[in-house]
Amino acid sequence: AMFEPDEREELVRAATKHLDNIEVRTFSGLAVEFVKACGCRVMVRGVRPITDIHAELTMMMANRRLAPEVETLFMVADGELAHVSSSLIKQIAPLAGDEELARFLPREVIGAVRAKVAADS
Repeated sequence: AMFEPDEREELVRAATKHLDNIEVRTFSGLAVEFVKACGCRVMVRGVRPITDIHAELTMMMANRRLAPEVETLFMVADGELAHVSSSLIKQIAPLAGDEELARFLPREVIGAVRAKVAADS
């Protein structure tokens, strides 16, 4: 991962600060166990239809065996962003301006992404 869990948490907080109904938490271990610990019965997973479906279906089936009381819902990525990946961002970040990057990332995270990509180069 490009960012440590605490860094990702702060970036998500920054990108969602305008939303009143968002709670950001980090966890370690199995996602399905985290969902249960939160007292929830539904896990929502975002998927890119071309690249993620197989792995996500496999994980959903494993989660059903581990916690049959937890249901998994898939939200398919918007067609305009379905091709976006961390590999793509790492490739274009050094070359693109902020306006171009804002087509793929929330503006609140662009500076952190640029700093991380520069440090890794």
